[in-house]
Formats: sequence, structure tokens, C-alpha cells
Amino acid sequence: MLIVLILTGTACRTGGDNGSNGGSEGADGGDRPPAAVVTNPCEPTGEESIAKALVRCGDAAVAYVSTPSGGGTGVVIEVDGGRYLLTNAHVVDPYANVDVVLAGTTFDALPVVGIDVVSDVALVGPFDEDVDLQPIPLVAQPEFERGDDAYVVGYPGELYEPEPEDLEPNIARGIMGRTRHDKEFELTYFQSDASIAAGQSGGGLFDHAGNLVGITSMSWADEYTLAVSSENVLASVVAIVAGEGHEYARLASDPEDPKLLTTTDMVLSDEFAVTALYVPPADSERTVELRFSPAELIGLTAASTVGDVFAVSSTGYGLLQEQLNRQLAASSTELTDGMLGDLDDWVPAEARETEIEAGLIRFELPADTEVSIEIAPMNDGEPVDFSLTSSVPFQVSSFGPGRTTVNAGDEADVLVDHLVGAHVIEVELDEGEEVTVNVASPADDVAIVVVEPGASALDAVSYVISDGLTLIDDNFEGPMENDELATITATTAGVYRFVVHTFAGLTTLARVAVSAT
Repeated sequence: MLIVLILTGTACRTGGDNGSNGGSEGADGGDRPPAAVVTNPCEPTGEESIAKALVRCGDAAVAYVSTPSGGGTGVVIEVDGGRYLLTNAHVVDPYANVDVVLAGTTFDALPVVGIDVVSDVALVGPFDEDVDLQPIPLVAQPEFERGDDAYVVGYPGELYEPEPEDLEPNIARGIMGRTRHDKEFELTYFQSDASIAAGQSGGGLFDHAGNLVGITSMSWADEYTLAVSSENVLASVVAIVAGEGHEYARLASDPEDPKLLTTTDMVLSDEFAVTALYVPPADSERTVELRFSPAELIGLTAASTVGDVFAVSSTGYGLLQEQLNRQLAASSTELTDGMLGDLDDWVPAEARETEIEAGLIRFELPADTEVSIEIAPMNDGEPVDFSLTSSVPFQVSSFGPGRTTVNAGDEADVLVDHLVGAHVIEVELDEGEEVTVNVASPADDVAIVVVEPGASALDAVSYVISDGLTLIDDNFEGPMENDELATITATTAGVYRFVVHTFAGLTTLARVAVSAT
């Protein structure tokens, strides 16, 4: 594999004379592919200032990325002679394709090659070979020091549907304040005070010479910007192209995508098997009709991705009310203090009137609106044979939270799908046995809900803190502080569940370590 990049400095780790023949080490210590060393198109020419050079370069190679739920930024790079777009994983997640606007031209439904949720990197493309693009090379080993000028290029604050001809990448200048190291996940971030906002994610961080030294991924309390280093980005691109990226939902954004279904049959194996069906947006309003069975054992709720409830079955409404009542009756309600109250405040009357009869829901779905249909089993953990037919195409987007069994002394890396927002860790303990569970994430705040044997696992997954559940959520002090620690002593023998929750709305990795104490 050949990646166009820039080698800077005199201490490049290479297996050849100048790194162009391969063998150089990646950020993770592995082999980096051969590198084509090229002139940087963002470098100022003649009397051109660095800001003007980045305007010129950004107009040609920094793109606006659009999905049904928002927008972001991407940078054109070259891999194996093809032109691809580099962006953040959280920009494209959970979609299989994204729309791209570059230099006033729209590229519809470019495929996502893959994502790396640790570094928050995604690769999109390739562009067609006949498209004339100037890729920006990554710096293999950036020499970016405190006090250096820092420039970020991207599309902060853009509307959801901007006109392509009106889009211009924004240039912001700041100072590189410090380098941050996430030692747990072997990541390097460059911190600067260059101002960014929503939409900048996936944009380029450039040094005083116009070198691409990082990809912007997050900001903290509007105080500073963090960009993952180009060395980490390069390692992620190598992994993604090799097919070693992370799995994610890959939702269809086209309502006519051939992989969509209109009927499904499945077994909801237990109370953890809360399943979601995704309906992509369409250009016009649609009538959605859902027929499902067994109606008495299924709670069904249909809501937009921003939380507007369109429909709920009577059993689904009853399930929500029961959960609310358990939350109110529980000894610990700190998680939702100020949010509890009348269920009708957030489930409108028209949503409760969409049930035509048991097992038949009908509602109107506005144009350009995506909807998630949640299916919750209500049979005390017993398997339920479920079937559903829909008048509009859908995709099974999630089939309950992931579940991993971990023994004391073990460590496991697990994915937390943002469509579910939870992953269940199961640990079998003897009475009186004490363990400590540590959960860390590279990019998202995490919380742990401890579920004692016999307590409601569905409540834990739904983030309802009822009796028998303990919430651990007190350690988010900023980037690189995304961890929680739970120590428990088993009051009875059995399987204890530690439900890991994330909050930033992105698929992320959680590193779980269980130790005997």
C-alpha cells in the first residue's frame, strides 16, 4: 500500500534511506507502508502568506461532509494512487455512505471504507479517477512544538443543507499550546486555542509551513481544540485499508437502498434483546404502517433521532410508565433529577393515538426525517418469536447491546455502539467475592450501572436506576479522563452485570479490566 505523505525532521524512523521505500514504523510500532514523498500543495509560494496558501489549498482539498444527522469536514488524501477523504469516525457514524461537497461540486453517496474508533478516524471514497483533485500529504512524524502557529481549516457552524456554491472552508489561527498523550490508548493530541465549532470535526490542523500535522476531533468547554496527530492518523488509515477497522452499524441513507427490508422475523432471546429498526429519510412525507406480533409481548416506540416520538404502542407506553415509576420509587435518582415527571410531557397525545388495533401502528413521517423503531420484549426474559411488516423499507440497526463475559484478572476491549449506547459486561462471582471493574474510553465519557442478580437488566440498559442497580458516574474531568471504577462485594452468588454507558453519541471502544481485590 502506498500513502502520499511528508517526512519531516532528521530522525524519521525508516527502514531505507529516506522512508520512501517502506519499513518505517507507525505510531503503534508496526510497519508503515511505502510512502510517496511529494511537494506539499499547501506550502506558501513566492510572497504568499501561510493563511492565503491554506485558503487556496483548502478550497481545493478540504471538503464538507453531510449525513442525515449533521455535517463535518474532510481532507483529501492519496492512498494507493486513489483519492480518498479523511475525516472523523464520529462524522460518518453510523452511516454507510456520506455526501461530500468539494470546490462547489457535490459527490453523492461516497462509501465509507472504514473507521477507527480509538483515533476517531474514518476513510471515505474513493473518488472517481477522472475527478481532478490535489491530495494533501500527511506528515509522517510531525515536528509541532509549543508556541508554534496552528491553523485549522474546516466548516464550523454550517447549516444542515447549505448550497454547494456557498460553501467555503473557514481558516482559524491559534497557538499550539501543548501535546497531550493518552497513554492508555497510545494516542497523541495537539492542543491549540484555534477556535472551532460543530462542523469542524474531521478538518485539518496545519503548522506554520502548511504541513498537515493532525485531524481536528474535539474541543473542550470552548477553551481549546484537540487534533489527533498525523502519525496516529496514518496508522489508522493503514489499519482501515487493511480491513482492520472497527465494525459499526453502516446504516443506509438512501430509502431505496436494496439492502433495506420490509419484513423481518427474529427471536428476542431475553430482556437484553432490545432491538432497533432504522428508517432512512425520504424527500417526501410518508405514511408508515407497522404490523407486528405478538403485540401483547412487545413494546414498540418510534422516534426521530433527535427524540421526537411519533408513535407508541399501548404496551410500549405501559413499559415506559413502569420504568418511570420504578425510577421514582428507587433510592437513587440522581441521574435524572429534574427530568422525571409526567410521561405525557415527552410522549405527545398524537403518538399515543397511532395504535389502530393491537399489533397495528400507523403514523405520518415528515419529509427528510429518519426514524428509529425500538422493539422491547416484555416476557420476563423468556424468548419471544417476533415478526414485523412495514409499509416503508427499514434496516435492523441494532440487536440489543453487546455482551461480553470477563473473569477476574482479565481485560477486554469492547465496542459500544452509539445506537444502543451500552455494552453489558458479565462477571460470575461467589458470595463474598470482591472485584474492581475499571472502564476506560479514548473519546467518550463513560458510566457503569452495576446490576445485581435478579435486578432489572432492561432498566440498566435503558439507563433507569431502579432497585438493585447502582450508578457509577463521577469521573469526567476532561479529555484523557474518561474512566470509571466500580468495586463491589457480591452479596449473593451469581452473575453480576456491569452495563457500560457512553454519552457523546458516537461508537467508541471501552477497555474493561476486572481485578480481584
